[in-house]
Amino acid sequence: KRAQAWAAEDTGKRALRLYEALVSKVGGARAEELITSRETRAEALEDLESAHSDQQGIAEAVARMEALASAPTSSQWNSDIQRKVAVELCRFLLGRTAMDVSLMLS
Repeated sequence: KRAQAWAAEDTGKRALRLYEALVSKVGGARAEELITSRETRAEALEDLESAHSDQQGIAEAVARMEALASAPTSSQWNSDIQRKVAVELCRFLLGRTAMDVSLMLS
């Protein structure tokens, strides 16, 4: 349930904006590599045990995405922002996967 909060409610729209920004900066193939890399996945899961599975968890995911959403349009884009965007997108995809699996098991 904790990972599901990463993909709940309005996070989908925000994830799409982040993905589009990442693709515009590095291209589609490189964006896919960044999001699905072992390192990104490991970083995305680092805080899973402390993540909230309720509205607070959703709010935290939204806040992280919102904080990153302004960087792609500014001169602040750098490798650190790029990594953080990839990690948030990986978290979103892990959350969606957890939701889908939960539904299949129900």
